[in-house]
Amino acid sequence: TLFRSNGHTHVPSSSLIPDKDPSLLFTNSGMVQFKNVFLGTEKLPFTRATTAQKCLRAGGKHNDLDNVGHTARHHTFFEMLGNFSFGDYFKEEAIDFAWKYLTQEIGIPRDRLRVSVFEEDEETAMLWRKIVGLTDRDIIRCGAADNFWSMGDGPGPCGPCTEIFYRQDQEMDGERWLEIWNLVFMQYQRGQDGSLQALSKPCVDTGMGLERMAAVLQGVPSNYDNDIMASILRETQKLVSERSKRSVAYSPGDTTQDATALKVISDHIRSAAFLLADGVLPQNVGRGYVLRRIIRRAIRYGRLLGVEQPFLTDLLPALERAMGQAYPELIQRMPVIKTLLLSEEVSFQKTLDVGLLILDNAIKSHAKSASSSRMVPADTAFLLYDTHGFPLDLTAVIAKEQGMTVDVDGFNRLMEAQKKLARANWRGSGDLSLPNQVKSWKTADLETVFTGYSTLQETSKVLAVHSDEKANSQRGYVMLTPCPFYAQGGGQVGDIGALTLSDGRELLVIDTIKLDETHSVLQVEAVHSDAIMIEPGMSVTAKVDVNGRYRTRANHTATHLLHAALRNVLGTSVSQAGSLVTPDRLRFDFTHGAAVPESTLESIEQIVNDVASRRVPVSASIRKKEEAVADGAMAMFAEKYGDLVRVVSVANQSIELCGGTHAETTGEVYPFKIIAESSIATGIRRIEAVSGLCAVDWYEDHWRTLKTVASSLQVAPEAVPSRVMKMEERIKGLESELQTVQQQLIVESVRKLVPCLTGSWKSSQNRVDIIFISGKSETGSLRQRAEALVSLYPSRGCVVIDQTQVICVIDPEHAKGLHAGEMLKDVLALFGGKGGGSVRLAQGQLKTAPSVEQVQLQLKPFLT
Repeated sequence: TLFRSNGHTHVPSSSLIPDKDPSLLFTNSGMVQFKNVFLGTEKLPFTRATTAQKCLRAGGKHNDLDNVGHTARHHTFFEMLGNFSFGDYFKEEAIDFAWKYLTQEIGIPRDRLRVSVFEEDEETAMLWRKIVGLTDRDIIRCGAADNFWSMGDGPGPCGPCTEIFYRQDQEMDGERWLEIWNLVFMQYQRGQDGSLQALSKPCVDTGMGLERMAAVLQGVPSNYDNDIMASILRETQKLVSERSKRSVAYSPGDTTQDATALKVISDHIRSAAFLLADGVLPQNVGRGYVLRRIIRRAIRYGRLLGVEQPFLTDLLPALERAMGQAYPELIQRMPVIKTLLLSEEVSFQKTLDVGLLILDNAIKSHAKSASSSRMVPADTAFLLYDTHGFPLDLTAVIAKEQGMTVDVDGFNRLMEAQKKLARANWRGSGDLSLPNQVKSWKTADLETVFTGYSTLQETSKVLAVHSDEKANSQRGYVMLTPCPFYAQGGGQVGDIGALTLSDGRELLVIDTIKLDETHSVLQVEAVHSDAIMIEPGMSVTAKVDVNGRYRTRANHTATHLLHAALRNVLGTSVSQAGSLVTPDRLRFDFTHGAAVPESTLESIEQIVNDVASRRVPVSASIRKKEEAVADGAMAMFAEKYGDLVRVVSVANQSIELCGGTHAETTGEVYPFKIIAESSIATGIRRIEAVSGLCAVDWYEDHWRTLKTVASSLQVAPEAVPSRVMKMEERIKGLESELQTVQQQLIVESVRKLVPCLTGSWKSSQNRVDIIFISGKSETGSLRQRAEALVSLYPSRGCVVIDQTQVICVIDPEHAKGLHAGEMLKDVLALFGGKGGGSVRLAQGQLKTAPSVEQVQLQLKPFLT
């Protein structure tokens, strides 16, 4: 209430996936969603803001993953409270707000507080004395490492910060004074050379960890003991005790091994659930890799507590009770979270057992070798980590139990090599390809008015132009208004088309790119070899490619109908996980744990076609987001919405928040055809389809193919299936006849084979023929000859040898005293090689090629 009453706009938490920021894996602080505002590339309709931002520090530069559970304060997922000034108030008001909030709003005794300031920032120290009345004893001066903030290591906004500390009742993690609030004063711009220039409109960015403040106000020693964390931890303790069939103890402030494991699991279930809610999927790269590691660390700690079976999904109800009201997306996506989390847990429980076996074998092999060091090799540790998802600390713990260590240095070298590869492949969440000049148009008092919902042609004014010198100025970027071109967004590709100048020359529009909600740019290309001769202020005719737009909008409406049909047939646990809408096709990713049967796909396809064939009107309206969602409108989890949203409805079939272009009626979608269904990740399926004119093209292509085949077969198109079936039957018959003839030829050929040795094998009553074939034979051919001989003379055994292999065959019904596998062992013992087999058949590879004389000499003693 303090900040709202002082003109601050409450801004909802942004996603854990940074919006258009390629430099970050995750949102790791409250200021991330305002980064472009601080950089001056984005403007907001307000200058004061306050937020409660969900954050994650488990990858990249800010990574607290390994500290979780071992300290009282570290988390991977946490909530950051903050107030911000964008060129409005500065140090004096920020300090006044902070002190009033702490001492008046939430009632912390002032004698429990002290502050730190940057050692060169005398102004801030003076304000603390003036506004609050602090003495120099309560003001600690620190160096730049602690009290000077900058946005990364390079150029950008920066400035001194002042931190507020709280005196705890007891020392925790070696500290009596706990930092509870950081006030950053962005008053400088750092240049490329490191010099500092004063900003004309300095800003304020503050951050207060909710978990820390809750622990302070509730008088508990650890963040894990505040009401929200404790409710999850108690449920974890109860569940683990039941599953492990032992009492797992925990009390506030505990630092035992069991307590550490409980805290890790309680922290990691929050991180995993919120990442899944925001659309991150368990994968082996990028954000998905971090999510997978978090889940697997939680499973590992569960295993250390004695839990052998999946258990994380059973903690989700406690998490939903604790945080669902504050974060409705947690409730809305809970079915999806549960499905994906269970799938990942089941998968790792299997690979965990494999990994434990690999590690056990490695430890045993080193223990047997007197010359081996008592150290698990780096490549083994890395194999467990990289292939089987084993955290290094798990490998170290198990090795320690056996009196061994791990080659951590070698592991780190392998890990660094992998990180370099990952960094080379990492593309972030934003677009780095646009020139900086084009990006700057967002703050140049320019605004694009989009008119493409109602028209595909406009007379427009050119606002800005940038020529691409790398393309000899034949390509570039143009911003104009009004603009009928739809900019890429929400899975739909950007429009293409043309700009016609007053003298009749044309520029091709090859893409439309969204800068932000009110700015879009056209990527243009000159026709022929002309340079882009266009300037700001010019008037142009902007025309969207009609065919491309109509095909695209039909496919977009089809994705909405497909989404509704999937939920209708497969259940409401189905949720969109991504999409692509182009003029040629559509692609729809959704959550589902198994392949969709062909018959079910046909039912889904029929539902869409039924709606499409009825030419149901498609309508769009602007509504308040809360009202639209309350009425059942579905929102895409990865999209960022404002207070007012565009709602696209198809009668009573589908209602979604969507800014894309859509058909006027569902008739444009007809016909609709699913052309593929596949898996793209654990728990995520993908459907590819076509609709409307695209589907007509697809059917015509297949019709042409069918006619070509029919012509080749000299039948009518409708008779192709029956003709193909008859041909298949005929081919099978011919193959059977051929096989019979081949077998007869083999039998005739083996009749002519003369054994180089023959006699009773090892005094048995059964005769064995030794056949030597000079040269090298195919394994199948040699085996067929041996079996043909036995079929001719069933009471005999047969050993066929060529220069590389040996085959032993008998008929167990008629030669009961012989064993092909034992005969092979005898032969291989003489000539060297390896192989094996059964009573009836055995085969092996020879190390060296024997001659017929050697065969006769070596095997003669076996025969009588």
